[in-house]
Amino acid sequence: MRIKDIVIGEIYHKKDTRYYAKVLKVLPPNTDENYNCYTVCKVEYSTQPLDKGAWGFIKYFKPSDLEKIK
Repeated sequence: MRIKDIVIGEIYHKKDTRYYAKVLKVLPPNTDENYNCYTVCKVEYSTQPLDKGAWGFIKYFKPSDLEKIK
């Protein structure tokens, strides 16, 4: 998925899995939270749908690792 297609607060699937990722922030390269030389998304990551009250871990993924829920 492209960076400009990502919406903050939307829930996506992690590519090649059925885990849920709710985007909290899109972090540009070499910022205070992102030490990589590429853009990452800060997400809340869970095995259950996050809109149903499930909790999740905070993880960082490349935007290309996320895909829309079908």
